[in-house]
Amino acid sequence: MSRTLQNGLDLSADEKRALLAELLHKKAAQPKRAPISFSQQRLWFLDQLEPGSATYNISRAARLTGKLDRRALQAAVNAIVARHEALRTNFLSEEGAPVQVIHPARQI
Repeated sequence: MSRTLQNGLDLSADEKRALLAELLHKKAAQPKRAPISFSQQRLWFLDQLEPGSATYNISRAARLTGKLDRRALQAAVNAIVARHEALRTNFLSEEGAPVQVIHPARQI
């Protein structure tokens, strides 16, 4: 920014737009914390009783045949992870209570 910032009054519209874009980009790159639902609380509680249990994990396997287009697979996985916050969420215990932390999408 070429001008000094005094409550944003000395900035041009383009400079304000660039500053806002920078602030929004920084905010989007930070993990977000959110309370958990009752269903998530139940599963968190069960995990506290039996840590590491695979009871609620459903595994699937798929066999791919033929030539693999790695770029297409990478783009598809990145799109799925970006769209679904559940794939970017983990749960922490803060002061004995669970909280979900939703991380920003990353490229594989």
